[in-house]
Amino acid sequence: MSETKEFVPSIFLTGINTPICATYLVTKPDFLLGQAYDCDAILDFSKEISRFHAQITWNEKTGYSIIDLDSSNKTFVNGHVLVPKVSYPLKPGDKIVFSSYQFQVEQINY
Repeated sequence: MSETKEFVPSIFLTGINTPICATYLVTKPDFLLGQAYDCDAILDFSKEISRFHAQITWNEKTGYSIIDLDSSNKTFVNGHVLVPKVSYPLKPGDKIVFSSYQFQVEQINY
């Protein structure tokens, strides 16, 4: 019988040039970001961000990754545009841009 491990958050996103103080703890293995009220991180400070813009996922073997959900104004990681619906690895220190708003991936130190 396979044992399921409880998800323990280990990263958060900090807004660098956001119009509000924006910090989001990645609290579950599939973490949605966008303008929609049912996203885990509601980025409703700009019309340039799609309703369901991107998703951060956790896999026990490969760690964190990010997927652009075919957003209107794209998602960038460290200056590279993401191909929609393709998973890209994430690590602390990475810079994520949704439209023109930049976030930094931060490590939680317990």
